[in-house]
Amino acid sequence: MNRQTLEYFIALSETLNFTEAGKRQFVSQTTISRAIKQLEKEIGFALFESCTTKVQLTPAGSDYLTSVKSILKLYDKAVEDGVRLSYKENNVLKVGFSNDLGFEYVTGVLKRYQQKNQSVEIVLQQSTPAQLLTQINDGTLDIISVFKAELQDEKGINSLNVCQYNVKVGVGPFHRFAGRESIEATELRNEKIIVPKRESFQKHYDYILDCCRQDGFDPIVIEVDSFETQLLLTELGRGISFYPDSDGLTKKYQTITFLKINQTHHQYNIEFAWNQANKNPCLNAFLNTARDKN
Repeated sequence: MNRQTLEYFIALSETLNFTEAGKRQFVSQTTISRAIKQLEKEIGFALFESCTTKVQLTPAGSDYLTSVKSILKLYDKAVEDGVRLSYKENNVLKVGFSNDLGFEYVTGVLKRYQQKNQSVEIVLQQSTPAQLLTQINDGTLDIISVFKAELQDEKGINSLNVCQYNVKVGVGPFHRFAGRESIEATELRNEKIIVPKRESFQKHYDYILDCCRQDGFDPIVIEVDSFETQLLLTELGRGISFYPDSDGLTKKYQTITFLKINQTHHQYNIEFAWNQANKNPCLNAFLNTARDKN
């Protein structure tokens, strides 16, 4: 006997139909039938009376159903309590942020959270979006900060918008656009656009190219290994780059001119993302802090 068999029993008890029970459990009717027969053999009494027209619980089966539901509820609570106590003992929140974003986009929330939860140890890790997603799925990280585009088609992941930025184009000090404050999107048609390699930033990479095409041109792409290399090559005039319209970024990289792009489809949404199955109570407190802008 195992939990799955008991789930099959509950499904059949509630539907009184082998086919419907199988659909609910995503297994065949035969699987349900075999599991019930084996369960009845183990416990020593019949759970169902069946005939050609319907399936019905026996009196013993009805009593057994009540007990099984109660036992599973207690089991789930025991697991939940154990997980909560385990996290409480560790009192750690593991936060990841993307290489192409940097730390500044999560700083404000982290500071507010730490002020309210001084006993919690915050562990930070910077990595590529693909690696960060793997780590929230396997439980290595509790929450990550990435561009929204990176979360497309991800299953079992919840997200919360951190901020939304218009996009500016960065150019080096000797670029022909350096003296300007804005630029039309179509003027980028013949420019070399520096982006992080697709293998590490696949969905964000595809998003950039798709926005360029919506703006009316196929981009000439230079792929680089990191966000830092992207900034350096932009400063050296090897090409141009797209960046969030952030005061922090503008002040930090004063040798790069950041121009407003008119009539563009580019827009950056930055999200906190976490696994739906994550039970760390520190995570809920962090999300409440993130939702509270004050």
